[in-house]
Amino acid sequence: MKPLVVLAWIIAGTISAFGQDYLKREVFGSVGAGKAYDDEGSLGHGVNGGGGFGYRPSQRFGFEAEINAFKTERVFSRDFASLQANGAFVLGNGVVYLNRGRAQAFLIGGLGILHAKNQSSFAGPVDRSTTGLAVDFGCGVKIFATTHLVLRPEFRIYAGNSGTVIETPFSDMRFSMGVGYAW
Repeated sequence: MKPLVVLAWIIAGTISAFGQDYLKREVFGSVGAGKAYDDEGSLGHGVNGGGGFGYRPSQRFGFEAEINAFKTERVFSRDFASLQANGAFVLGNGVVYLNRGRAQAFLIGGLGILHAKNQSSFAGPVDRSTTGLAVDFGCGVKIFATTHLVLRPEFRIYAGNSGTVIETPFSDMRFSMGVGYAW
């Protein structure tokens, strides 16, 4: 009898939770401008973009899975080949919402992997790539333009171990604007 009571309590809690306003799912995409760095300084700037999905089990906390691609280029001088690197961060993030309402500020951070590819060096063309661990953290605002349409201006710092492809630690700072659909 006791297992049936526990099962009924779990089912009732699950059904009542679906009626709550904060149980939201979201798909999103973003485009931004980023600036890449390694241990010696700037590696140039470029376009960043990505997308993912999120689940928010409570008013204050959520989870997101995402892929963020980057491309960076730095021209040192006409005597040297330019640095051209690209890759992607695949991350799982935790999200903490700081307030409620139509504009919700949040902090975000997570862990995942970085895949980086470098197509040039000072000695000439190369084609190297590797995969390593990555982290990210940042902040932003989710602005509910309508019940389902979400605007997402963000600032993020991505960092990861790119082995010998790009000198470690590799990092990318990004300002972006995203659009999401929540339900």
